[in-house]
Amino acid sequence: VAFTHQRLSLAAVFLVGIAGCLVAALEELRTASDSERLYFALPLALHAGWTTVAALLNVNLVLVQRQTTAAIQLAAAFCTVYAAAFAGVLAVTLRGYTLYTLAIAWALLAIAVEQPASKALPGLDAVPRKALEY
Repeated sequence: VAFTHQRLSLAAVFLVGIAGCLVAALEELRTASDSERLYFALPLALHAGWTTVAALLNVNLVLVQRQTTAAIQLAAAFCTVYAAAFAGVLAVTLRGYTLYTLAIAWALLAIAVEQPASKALPGLDAVPRKALEY
């Protein structure tokens, strides 16, 4: 509801909370049986990874909505990618959450592929598309 009413700051807070809850639930399933992990932890890890990236991306949307400078938006975009990568590396290194990390990578790739050509860096959008051609 917050997102559809253009209340992006509130939506960002909600998404951070949702991502945190999903990761906490995933942590609770660490001691689950194999069948419980198959039916609950795997889909939860996938959802948690996508939601983590959505929460980080929403911060960028808030900056765009508030019409911050292009330099701030670019810095935030880089910080978003680094934060998502850091979360994925920590998750797989410390907890073995491979699917969570793969979901983060998948979400970042999907965002990169869907971005329109940049006026500041023409041809930049061709890079992720060329990577998918191989």
